Amino acid sequence: EEQREVRILLQHTDQGYDYQVRSECRLDGQRGFQLHAEANVRLDGLARPPRIDVDAIDARCDRERIPAEPGGLPSTQEDHMQFGPRWRVLREVSYGDGEALARLGLPTKFEGEIATYGLHPALLDVATGYAMKLIEQYQGDDLWVPVSYGQVRVYGDLDAEVVSWVRHADDSRSAGDFAKFDITIATTTGEILVEVRDFTIKRMTADASFDLLS
Repeated sequence: EEQREVRILLQHTDQGYDYQVRSECRLDGQRGFQLHAEANVRLDGLARPPRIDVDAIDARCDRERIPAEPGGLPSTQEDHMQFGPRWRVLREVSYGDGEALARLGLPTKFEGEIATYGLHPALLDVATGYAMKLIEQYQGDDLWVPVSYGQVRVYGDLDAEVVSWVRHADDSRSAGDFAKFDITIATTTGEILVEVRDFTIKRMTADASFDLLS
């Protein structure tokens, strides 16, 4: 299998850093580097917004409630991807009109990883991607994959247990190939840890195979 060079660029700016990921490619015999991901990172101190009212959100999300199961709830994507034990973090989910609330927690044997990973990848992944049932006519037949984050604000490290409040961004409710959400991840008492604006996902209509086995 051909090995291709990957380049990661981190460039200092007046506000923070510019970040790019590129990989080697060839076109018409010419070598170049294709852009895969980019971001602007700002390091200014953010004033933490007011707490969210977890109980009030939960009371509104009464259209469908999925209670806790021993060992956690499966992800809506598990028909298309293999997830390892760290990704079994979904505890309870409630759906309302254009919004959803989930309670998440790392399995006990992985809680110590919180000290290593400020934004634990399993918690962050599921907290941003569990609410696909908010998409009109969503049946779970296709894999949906992340495309972009419009903006991510980080106010603190994730706890081993968090809540995630997901809302439709703009008018993104149609069953097209893209959907967009705003997401707030908070402590169980409502203190905001992460805010995401315009998180965009895309439906993959062709068969694909991915593994997340950690």
